[in-house]
Amino acid sequence: MCRLLFVSGSEKDTAVELIDALISSARVDPTDGDESHKDGFGCMLFGKNDGLVDLKYFRSINPIFESENEINQLKDNLNNYENFALLLHARKVSSGDKNVINTHPYAYSLQTGVHYFFAHNGTLNTTAIKNSFNIEAGSNLSDSFLLGLGISKNTKDKNDLKNLLKSGVNFVEDESAFNTINLLYGPNEMDAFLTSYHVGHKFDSYYQTFILKSEHTFAFMSSTLAFYLNENLKDKLEEVNNGTLIEIDDVFSVPKITFEQM
Repeated sequence: MCRLLFVSGSEKDTAVELIDALISSARVDPTDGDESHKDGFGCMLFGKNDGLVDLKYFRSINPIFESENEINQLKDNLNNYENFALLLHARKVSSGDKNVINTHPYAYSLQTGVHYFFAHNGTLNTTAIKNSFNIEAGSNLSDSFLLGLGISKNTKDKNDLKNLLKSGVNFVEDESAFNTINLLYGPNEMDAFLTSYHVGHKFDSYYQTFILKSEHTFAFMSSTLAFYLNENLKDKLEEVNNGTLIEIDDVFSVPKITFEQM
């Protein structure tokens, strides 16, 4: 169970507002009994300048709301880029040990030399994942890490990834979700795939996701961030229909964004 944020574009002020909203939602989640997501956080920041892409990757087992130095550095890094893509994740353990290995986002290398980054919110059936992908692993590894591993071993191109993401709903536990951020990065080009899916109704408000679109920004986020955004940004939020896969083709150019049913 986690809080997610993906934001891309060139509007640094909007990105900072969204980062602060994720931190606040990790500290106190009004949709989850005011519980906190205190079991670590991770970020993946891609920045582009003069056609070159820079990567910052960081994971910690400390709560994101107690990591002021790291967050200030992240915000400072945004100012170095013309365009950026940011993946940010705050963890609340539901499977696997609390350690850096199980802290999202996960990074994998595909057979084609492309890099794959994965972050997930929800709880999956670990046994079903191991059986489906023929993975042998101990109980110390999280369900999300194992699914990302299985996907990475069976993905050669974007179509493979999309099909595997659509099949990911088959592993979702009762009253849980398959809300994910997936990034494929090759030489100076990135594609993003975002999924919004949950089953049951007990935690609808928790697993709901939103997008925000403007001329220079696209963002995908967990529901709770909406409680902490200013009214201007809150008015721009659009609810994502349950069972939706969003594809963002070539994030750093003029991205083409498509929505399809999972």
